[in-house]
Amino acid sequence: MTYLIWINALLCLLIAGRLVAFRRAGATYRPWVSWLAYVIVVAAGSVPIRTLFGIAVPVDVSTVLINGLVCLALFSVRGNLMALFRADARSLICQLLEGRRHARPASR
Repeated sequence: MTYLIWINALLCLLIAGRLVAFRRAGATYRPWVSWLAYVIVVAAGSVPIRTLFGIAVPVDVSTVLINGLVCLALFSVRGNLMALFRADARSLICQLLEGRRHARPASR
């Protein structure tokens, strides 16, 4: 099961890194989304650090799957956390869940 610990640490590192590397590029600043992103970066970033120092982080298959889906979702919206909460039909996640195969929407 130690491979699950390292896979989980890598996924959490990717989650934190994608959020840190997000570029707003003219998007509207929303303080609560920034604070949420900060909390996620700290929480997800602590997992690989604790893993490297040998502090036990309880991990099972479901944890790895959930972190993998969050990582995939964040990379699909290029780190735009607000896009995960947007409920319009143009969002990439909404299109994937509905089974539509449209081109990626133009940047807003």
